[in-house]
Amino acid sequence: MTNEYRISLKDRMKSTKKWRKKDTMTKIKRGIHQPDAVDILCKECNMHITCGSYMRKKGCHFTCVDPEIKHKVRIVKYRSPQVYRDTQNIGNFKCGNPSCGQQLGVAILFLEGNQITHSGYGFKVQSFLFKLPDASKRTFKQWKKVTFDIPDM
Repeated sequence: MTNEYRISLKDRMKSTKKWRKKDTMTKIKRGIHQPDAVDILCKECNMHITCGSYMRKKGCHFTCVDPEIKHKVRIVKYRSPQVYRDTQNIGNFKCGNPSCGQQLGVAILFLEGNQITHSGYGFKVQSFLFKLPDASKRTFKQWKKVTFDIPDM
């Protein structure tokens, strides 16, 4: 083996170790809180929207499977839906509090082929306040930074 090859191999091993360490730390941060102990509130009026255990990831969308959510939000439909390969955006959904109306995300129909499999809500993480078990409230800029695990749908 040449000296250059050994140096290159050591650099690759270092970068792999860094990547694995970072991945492990991300998993540890993700599991800090139990999902059922986290409440998701409207950022503007602090109205309870759902619990963290009802959140699911479907493709690149974070949606809620809480059957009661339709009573806590209002849907403002688009004139014509925005059609994508695997989804159809049918409108925005807003906080159900009459004095608030904060936009929380997008109302979505999930598609497989041309068939609608189910409907859901694409939550926009910046619109929410997360009430954690230690009674602190926190916002996040990205879903990957939340401190509880969100399973796939």
